[in-house]
Amino acid sequence: MIYHPCAKVAVELTAALAEENIGLMAVTGSPLDRLINSISVPGPATPVDDRKYQLSAPELVGISDNWGGQDRDEPSQFSTNLEQVAEFCGKAVADHFLYAQSVASPLVVELVGRVQKAMSEVNFDPYVGFGVKEFALPALLNDSDLLESIEQAQAHRLVVANLPRLSFAARERGELLDLLGNYGGNRQSLMEWVSGLDEGDLEQFWSGVFCSNYSNPTFENTKPGRTLTDLAVFTYLMCEVLANDPPSDAGQSLSNLTASLTTLRRHAAKVLIYAKDEYGSQVNNDILFIRRDDAGVHVNREVYAKHKEAGLDQALVVANAMQSKPYLYGEEILKNEADLRKTWERHVAGIRTRMMNNQVGLLASVARRESIRIAQDNFESIYECMGESAKTNRNNAFYMEFLTKLDARLRFLKEEDVANVVQLCHDIVCNAMLYWSAANEILSGINRAVAENPTIRPAEAANLSRTEYVMRYLCDMMVRVPT
Repeated sequence: MIYHPCAKVAVELTAALAEENIGLMAVTGSPLDRLINSISVPGPATPVDDRKYQLSAPELVGISDNWGGQDRDEPSQFSTNLEQVAEFCGKAVADHFLYAQSVASPLVVELVGRVQKAMSEVNFDPYVGFGVKEFALPALLNDSDLLESIEQAQAHRLVVANLPRLSFAARERGELLDLLGNYGGNRQSLMEWVSGLDEGDLEQFWSGVFCSNYSNPTFENTKPGRTLTDLAVFTYLMCEVLANDPPSDAGQSLSNLTASLTTLRRHAAKVLIYAKDEYGSQVNNDILFIRRDDAGVHVNREVYAKHKEAGLDQALVVANAMQSKPYLYGEEILKNEADLRKTWERHVAGIRTRMMNNQVGLLASVARRESIRIAQDNFESIYECMGESAKTNRNNAFYMEFLTKLDARLRFLKEEDVANVVQLCHDIVCNAMLYWSAANEILSGINRAVAENPTIRPAEAANLSRTEYVMRYLCDMMVRVPT
């Protein structure tokens, strides 16, 4: 049974459509089509008044008086059919809303968080590639007994081209620490030196000098630096340890091994004496700048510390290293501070410009990576409603289409997307990841309601979106026909 307020609206709508010469009919096979085909046509409608009344479908929608002579249910059956169709449509709308709010919305929030976090971790750092590396001699070299031993060893003549090749097996850090533990000198200084090494240094030092993949270490004619000096310390100490207690995997006779270790030990001693003398000369002559390479800008630690109190900082050190002919002395750098500050400012401005120009590409890369990770992490919940085969098949057709749509969206990324990551993530989730769902319509309706009414409560925004969606849902069941 239809009550008159609803029917009155329908009549008014029918009149308005007729006035505009517009005719509508249900999409074949739609719930609305099934409802109309269940209605009988008893004759003229009862005039509209303030009581309950029944109104035949043709007069309600003004489509056609020709029903093809098919048998129809009695009008009393219409209410039952209407309830069934309404229940079906209502459940469909409810399911769509539930999926949008319980699956799509959390995915958007998660993707926004991941993308923003990844983007924020790409910090603006003008020192990338220009880190200041402070060089100082290992405290281990202050051990008088060790220093005396080194000085004695380096006094022997050495031909660098004849450095021996050794073929010990590779060893892990723990094994190397055990070997170094057999060194008979100051153990505290030894452990302080070891703790100052980077992760993996011991293994690299060992494989670079004592294994079969040995290639001559670049000890000769090299300005002192931390890695070179630490390598020489390791080589010197390890040669002493191995000579006192040769391992079984030497791969050569004891006499040959002893000769090889002696040669390497003497060469390492020469490198350490050179580093010690060179470092002392730098300190005595106020030489701050040592060199610049891929690892950064190398400076003398003691000279750097002395001039910090006078205003020398990392920016000045790096700006000096950028020059074709860097100043060597700390006093020179401070004397030319004004020009070096300008050099640094130009460098920072250039880095900032390049970073901004690259943000679109960076966002595309981050958004694609995180979108795929989220889809994989939430695979079952995303495809739960698409059947068991889709839920368990990591390469189902829906997922593959998602990848296609994702790449299409990111291919045309613009600077505006960098400023509106939230909308980009909404587009990716709703129009790519869940392209087959109603998530975009529903969540866009909620967002639009909030944008137009900033003080609106979430539940009210959801109700407005639901109303819009129901109207679109019903309109999608109708098509315009010639009148």
